[in-house]
Amino acid sequence: MSIPPPKFLPVLLGHGCFLRDGNGHVMFDENGNPFYLTPPTDHFLEMRPSKQAQQFWPTFPGQQIPDDTSLVFLSINVNTDCRRKNLITEVGYTIFDTSAIYNGAKGSRKKIDGCTAPGPRGENVTKFAFSRHYIVRDTASHHPGTCSSPTHVAQPYHFTFRKSEYIRRGQVQRTLEDAFNKAASEGLSQEATRKGDRRAVVLVGWGDGNYHPQIRATKWYTSHRFFQHWDIRQHHLIQGRLFNPTYIACLDFLGIQHCAFGREIGNNTGNHSAFTMQLLIALCFLTEEQRYRLSQGQNLYPISRFPGVESVLARDNRPPGSQPFPAKYIPLMH
Repeated sequence: MSIPPPKFLPVLLGHGCFLRDGNGHVMFDENGNPFYLTPPTDHFLEMRPSKQAQQFWPTFPGQQIPDDTSLVFLSINVNTDCRRKNLITEVGYTIFDTSAIYNGAKGSRKKIDGCTAPGPRGENVTKFAFSRHYIVRDTASHHPGTCSSPTHVAQPYHFTFRKSEYIRRGQVQRTLEDAFNKAASEGLSQEATRKGDRRAVVLVGWGDGNYHPQIRATKWYTSHRFFQHWDIRQHHLIQGRLFNPTYIACLDFLGIQHCAFGREIGNNTGNHSAFTMQLLIALCFLTEEQRYRLSQGQNLYPISRFPGVESVLARDNRPPGSQPFPAKYIPLMH
């Protein structure tokens, strides 16, 4: 069963600290909730966290998680055929290793340094996440440009973060298994992985997004290898501001950009997983002005930066049979 993200999550992302006793142990209240402090002013959003001040998951006696554990977040989504709901057409996932905030991460071209100031809505922290997107080949020709059904929302060619990959129908289950295995081994050496070491993985989803039957059928899901499952829809800042919140409405609420060239791209599974992760991070790094706007039921201003959209979305991820793309900009046709 999914639960709300913990209120102390900003602390795990370098924005605050847990209160400890004289022996250095995290202190808890009578309900088992840790005592913690978060910075009181916006200035701290522009301060770089120190590696020495890293905070780990607060453990207490009897909890089945090792001390000094940094979490790995996994958001995984699938889309299905608009006429055959049991037929998966896309798989997308995003992995965010919280330890990368301090240790840095290897990007697609160069190493990304850690200990970076998060910035409002964690705009500088989201770069540590990486996303993947897979199109099932035998339904690759079924997309909004070829389907007139009003129930068709899947957007297989709108992935904005890198070039999508094709998989066969028989590879869908393995792709779902591999997504979790990659998250569980993130940052570990091959030797550590061979010895059986694994990271603590938290599923991050929106509503029932993580409950498709083929996801529930994976080995990691049936054996509950993940540590927890968080539902952003249940986050206290969302529940207290929006009635029956929808995914797209929440993106607008937090100012997460989900349109490109005048087209909605939030329903692509890779983008969905990435935007879900951006929502989680944004909720941890709000300025006082942003909190006030949310308290008044107002949407936050959109985050302006959306790197790579034009080159990846318009040039790389294009439906089968598309004509060669010319050098100059042309609006999306798919």
